[in-house]
Amino acid sequence: MRQASAPVDRGHQKGPPDRPLALRRQPTGIGDFVPDDASTAGPDAHRQWRAILLTSLLCSLPALSPVFEGLRTFIPLAPFYYSTTMGEKVSRHICLFAFIITGIVSLLAGNIGNALFPLTLFPVGLALAWALKRKKSIAWAGLTATLLVLAGWLIGALLFWQASGTNPYSAALSVMDHAFASMAEAYTSSGDFAPEVAAEIEQGFIDARRQLPRIFPALLIISAMLVSWLNMALGNRLLDRHAPDYAAWPPYRCWRLPDNLIWLVILAGIMMIPPVTSLKTVGLNGLLITGTLYFFQGLAVLFAMMERWNPPRPIRIFIYIFIFIQTYSLVLLALLGIIDVWKDLGKIYEEDAAP
Repeated sequence: MRQASAPVDRGHQKGPPDRPLALRRQPTGIGDFVPDDASTAGPDAHRQWRAILLTSLLCSLPALSPVFEGLRTFIPLAPFYYSTTMGEKVSRHICLFAFIITGIVSLLAGNIGNALFPLTLFPVGLALAWALKRKKSIAWAGLTATLLVLAGWLIGALLFWQASGTNPYSAALSVMDHAFASMAEAYTSSGDFAPEVAAEIEQGFIDARRQLPRIFPALLIISAMLVSWLNMALGNRLLDRHAPDYAAWPPYRCWRLPDNLIWLVILAGIMMIPPVTSLKTVGLNGLLITGTLYFFQGLAVLFAMMERWNPPRPIRIFIYIFIFIQTYSLVLLALLGIIDVWKDLGKIYEEDAAP
């Protein structure tokens, strides 16, 4: 995503450039660290061990209960944040200790495969911190992080294949097919729908299950993009709130995709026209991937609108929840992101919000 040109300053501080690095404000809370390459001493042992504990919990809890499996998505957040605020060397030590602790916990819990997740996702967070420090564009950082996530998953899949002798592609399709079947059964057996509606829902799930092998590449890439996007957005938000001297990227509402990306959408749409199955499959996967990217941009425009209108927090939360539970709202956000290519809506709302 390209950064918006000269976004309106709404309290987003980069830190005074005329002060030496060692004289930046001293730690006042979690995340407010002096980097280890400053002339003063690095973060004290207490903060380092606290970082190790938090990172270890983030990586180890999924091994103890399936309830915490969603935490794996945010594993890159720890090295991203700590490498930015505490320095790359300290962050690598944190990752090493956290990996050892996670391995021990996973072994005791009988879920040694859980130890592979930090091993494959820690490099994503370190790469994001590297990109942030060197002022790489958001698009560059997002692409790099997504490729690293995919590479980590590929390594994990190969190890899984070697250890179990099971084809990871077939296993993934089987898991998703079972999930769709369980969801269809839950909907149709709930009794909350009329028989004809329940039949339509069941047929919809059947059609979706048939399309799974066809759109699996898009689902895989979209999942990797979601991991990258969540960790970039949340990490940038944490830095903005707790360590603003190191937040080099603008707020999420200012993020924009490169303008040229719209040609990929057009190309994918054209590939859906000829009556050739292989071309239609490539075009469908392309539309799903680019549609997800423009959903991210549409969401940034929505955040800019919320900043402009400034509704009460309960109403804002209700709007976000309503949008995410409505499928059509997600499509509308993607269309809003595409419209933003020609008319920079986020910039308009930022300028309108300026005093």
